[in-house]
Amino acid sequence: MSAKVSFRLRHSAMNLEPLTRALGLPVGRIWTSGDNRRTPKDEPLEGIYPNSYCAMNVVTAEGTIPAAIAVVAAALRAAVDSYPILKSAGLEKSLYCTLVGQGEILDCKSMASLVEWQIQLEIDN
Repeated sequence: MSAKVSFRLRHSAMNLEPLTRALGLPVGRIWTSGDNRRTPKDEPLEGIYPNSYCAMNVVTAEGTIPAAIAVVAAALRAAVDSYPILKSAGLEKSLYCTLVGQGEILDCKSMASLVEWQIQLEIDN
């Protein structure tokens, strides 16, 4: 596997749980604006979350960023009729990628999918 990938959604106030169910990707972390802050191990923290957030794991047999982009684009296509906000700029979308080992090549089709769905690409190593 050359990358670990998560698909992240952010919104100022919306409950993102219905979107995650529609997308069908496994949820790693999720909260809604106004929820009490918690650690990844569910321990309480001070304060509340100012915005809604969700991180979903994207696992593919290939373990590549282009394969993850294809999975996310297919999930979005399947859910957008029920949730048009998935196509909206009001919902911030990003693909967070951690490179494992060597780098990757993003083909034009993958980059076009990111642009079509207004998905930001975040790369870490």
